[in-house]
Amino acid sequence: MPGAGASGGSGGGGGCGGKPGQGGGAGGASIALVSINAQLTLNACTLQAGNGGNGGAGGDLQPGGPGGASGAGGNPSGSAKPGCAGGTGGYGGRGGNGGGGNGGHALALAYSGTMISMSGDNRLEQGAAGAGGPGGGEDIDMNSGVAGIAATEQKFP
Repeated sequence: MPGAGASGGSGGGGGCGGKPGQGGGAGGASIALVSINAQLTLNACTLQAGNGGNGGAGGDLQPGGPGGASGAGGNPSGSAKPGCAGGTGGYGGRGGNGGGGNGGHALALAYSGTMISMSGDNRLEQGAAGAGGPGGGEDIDMNSGVAGIAATEQKFP
């Protein structure tokens, strides 16, 4: 066949995808009193909780890896033309940025079941809730953690 040539080379494999960033750790809570399905009565008590801890920052993403090398073109035989080399593989996709950790709660009283009864002059105070941590990659994906809860009383399921 006039003008026929050797086969072209194969294209390179695509690069590996990048690893995702790790999520940020949650901030610690400050709770003055926890009651789990108990019947308690407070009489002239002071419950004071500190501040909740801030959530940790999410980790940055890892970029995708480079593509594989191209395959060489085929060798000609006789009057055939040499084959062209294949294309280089494309880069792998990037991993995602890690989300920021949630902020810690600041609660004077946390309970499940029956609400704690109070008599006399009781003081329930709590500090500030912890802020949510920023997402990885300078929070470009807007995936910061949520702020904690600050409350004098909080019922848990």
